Amino acid sequence: MYIYTGEIFLGFGMIFYGMAVMSSSVAPLRILPAFTELMLYLAHAPFLGLLVATILSAIMHSGATIGLAVVLASEGLMTMDAAMPIILGANIGTTVTTVIASLGTDTEGKRAALAHMLFNVLGTVIVFPILGYWNQWMHAITLAMGSSSVAREVANGTMFFNVGATAIFLPFLPWFRSAVERLVPSKEKVEKAFGAKYLNNDLLETPDLALTAAYQEINRTADIVGEMHQYAMEAFGKDGEAVREKLATRCSEVEILHGQFQSYYIRLAQKNLGLMQSREKQGHVTIMDDLRQISNFLGVDVVNTSARLAQAGAKFSDEGARELRQFHAFTVDLHRQTAQAIRERDRALATAVRGRKDEGEELERRLRDSHLARLDAGLQESAATSSAHMDMLTGIRQMGRHYFRICGALERFLTPPS
Repeated sequence: MYIYTGEIFLGFGMIFYGMAVMSSSVAPLRILPAFTELMLYLAHAPFLGLLVATILSAIMHSGATIGLAVVLASEGLMTMDAAMPIILGANIGTTVTTVIASLGTDTEGKRAALAHMLFNVLGTVIVFPILGYWNQWMHAITLAMGSSSVAREVANGTMFFNVGATAIFLPFLPWFRSAVERLVPSKEKVEKAFGAKYLNNDLLETPDLALTAAYQEINRTADIVGEMHQYAMEAFGKDGEAVREKLATRCSEVEILHGQFQSYYIRLAQKNLGLMQSREKQGHVTIMDDLRQISNFLGVDVVNTSARLAQAGAKFSDEGARELRQFHAFTVDLHRQTAQAIRERDRALATAVRGRKDEGEELERRLRDSHLARLDAGLQESAATSSAHMDMLTGIRQMGRHYFRICGALERFLTPPS
């Protein structure tokens, strides 16, 4: 927390330092007649200032044009009449980059980028014809705030433009959304290959956002594993073949997500991560690995074991099947609690899940002894399926251990640094 707070203050400090450097750099321009004449010309040619600022901001992919206008105004090199068209143009220019970047995204991404651009363009269309009055209002507002600085007028003009445009467009959002949807119609839905939904390479430059996106993918993976749990034991029933196909499909999906997740985090590891970010990243990797192991048991081991029994025409004894379902139900409950702890980032719940370790080991020991007792009693069904039964007990126990490891990882990266 202290590290992030320090980074916030450092960021603001760098902004002000950068503006101070620009201010000292442009100060000598006031003695250049050509520059002074240019500023006077822009004050009387607002459309040219708007056009130049739009092009510069689009080329630089940055809103630095606004900061430059504030700095020039603070040095007395630019009047409000020259600065405001540049502010409006910079607002439009910065959206051009967003629109270009959205060309490779889905329909919703294109719509969001277009809406951003239209918002600034329409706001400019409203303000530009009354620019003279607008500048007078900003002058009056700035004086009322106890300042006569042109730089403050420019800053106020920027703020009130964005706030005012938002207030104007807010009541018309439904119509605005409909217009954007008509301008960017949905394409006919095409079946897309299964893959990660939240892992966005653009987020890697901001590790906190990348970690959040990856965590959403972990939640999604946990949901898939939870679905597999719901019908895993049905693989030994009369509809076993259909269930095995579903389990195998879901297992393949988890493998795909795990592979894409690993590739994403390899790229994230190359970024400059803080201590807490590194701890969380390592925890995410542990959780994803354990979810994959659980999926492999359900989608490979259970599938193979149930198929082998079906091919041999064998089945568990009624008591053996009941006990396996009982043990699996315990693991399903572990999954429910673990998934909730992941979803809610609940460290206390993760600790509670780990506290059930002895309960799971005691249940497994009792069920294993019960199976051995049936073998000693000479129960034919138990003898025919003993190997499969013991494999299932071992696998279900191992799933529980994976859930305990997941919760241990949650505890570690959710614990605040001392």
